[in-house]
Amino acid sequence: MTSTTLQSNPVPTAVVTKRSGLGLFCQALVGLTPSAEYRDKALLSSLDQQLALPDVQASLARQLVAIPKDEWAGSQFQTDPSVAMALPTRDEYLRRMAAYVVNPRNEGWLDAAIQDATGAPGMRALSLAISLGSEHSRLSFDSLLALAAVLLMPVLGSSMELDESLPDFRQLDVKAPRLHDWSTVRNADYLFRQSGIEMLCSPSEKGTVLRFTARETWRALIQTAQFKSVFAPLLSYMDWYGGRPGEQASPRMTQAIVGRIIVDHYVGAVQFNGEPLETSLRRGWVSEQSHLQLRDKVRSLISDHYPQASPSTIDMLHYLFLRETMPELLVEGVPDHLQYGRSLQSIAFIHGVALVEAMTPGLSQITHYDDLTKVSSALAQSSDADIHALWARTLVAPALRYARAHGAIQSTVDDDHHAASSEQISQALAYLKAQQDQHAQELHSLLAIKPPDRKDLAQKMLKTANVPHELWDQGVKPEHWPI
Repeated sequence: MTSTTLQSNPVPTAVVTKRSGLGLFCQALVGLTPSAEYRDKALLSSLDQQLALPDVQASLARQLVAIPKDEWAGSQFQTDPSVAMALPTRDEYLRRMAAYVVNPRNEGWLDAAIQDATGAPGMRALSLAISLGSEHSRLSFDSLLALAAVLLMPVLGSSMELDESLPDFRQLDVKAPRLHDWSTVRNADYLFRQSGIEMLCSPSEKGTVLRFTARETWRALIQTAQFKSVFAPLLSYMDWYGGRPGEQASPRMTQAIVGRIIVDHYVGAVQFNGEPLETSLRRGWVSEQSHLQLRDKVRSLISDHYPQASPSTIDMLHYLFLRETMPELLVEGVPDHLQYGRSLQSIAFIHGVALVEAMTPGLSQITHYDDLTKVSSALAQSSDADIHALWARTLVAPALRYARAHGAIQSTVDDDHHAASSEQISQALAYLKAQQDQHAQELHSLLAIKPPDRKDLAQKMLKTANVPHELWDQGVKPEHWPI
């Protein structure tokens, strides 16, 4: 391994003595890792690339030499950081310096935190950064992650990375225990704090807010050492692998049951129209809302029930609840005007999400809206018997939504679509198919008209609708139309 000679121009001690060695060390790390990055392999890749550059090595040496010598009193550092070193030696030297500045008294907490982070299934740097933040609360998000990445360089490369899509509880054939069966925690804010969420939040006047989306936050949290520790008693209670020391459970399966337990305990207490929110959302009133209005209303109801909870906690409860009950409300890019369950476009979208979730749980959240609206029609052509059965089964709920929104099935006192009779289901499916066929026929007829005739037809329709003539040539703005 070759060595690199470094030219060091130490900053005079008088200039830097007002800053701590930890602060100066963190300043030296700026630029070695990407801003707002917490994924292990991305952090390691950046460190490897940056530390191999001669100009970065020289800049780093200048800043490290600037740390006052009295900051190293009692330490074992004998080598000047400006001395030429092989890259592996420099990496080890940097790790030793990082360990000293964060823990100059060599207390036991750091070794324990490194061991716990190394044992995490993934997000090892984030796990250690959470522990470092408990000891050094004034350090920034990026500084804590950079320190953690430097300290864990040898083990970041073997860290596991989960797929973007994560299963929900519906994929598990188990009964979710109640929170108080295995935990003494009752406060939602505290439960998420124990899991390490504050590292992924920013302060605000109303409490902590998420730095990233709720989905990204949850995906990061479930791979940390803190999450593993908090929910090990649950796995032990269920007699699942991972509940005993030394066992490593699948974070994908653990998060699925944890998500349902959190939803049952916290959102299960939220009511609307005198009944649990989850039950109320299966009724006809939801078709009076747009998709976006319904999503916001659900969050508002949760927030109103927990007025003291931080925005970050409300966002997590909202996300986990919708993931379990109405994943279509988590999809981005849905048109503002789209009424829930009332239009054929909405039905195609809801059905598409249901199909995708049944085949690959969690995938709909990272799939574009336009693509999801095409899934139903695409799979309708499948000759696979299992796909055909899945297609028919997942169409029942959207069909009931649509038929009830248009008054096309027999009215009953209980409009919960889970309580629909076989006769009502048949009526709903028949009505939906008739409307889809009619729409297809009208579209086919319209496309068969020659362009000049289409213009005449459009003008007649505009005139019949009493649209002012001066607006006929202007562009349509459907975002304001409830369809």
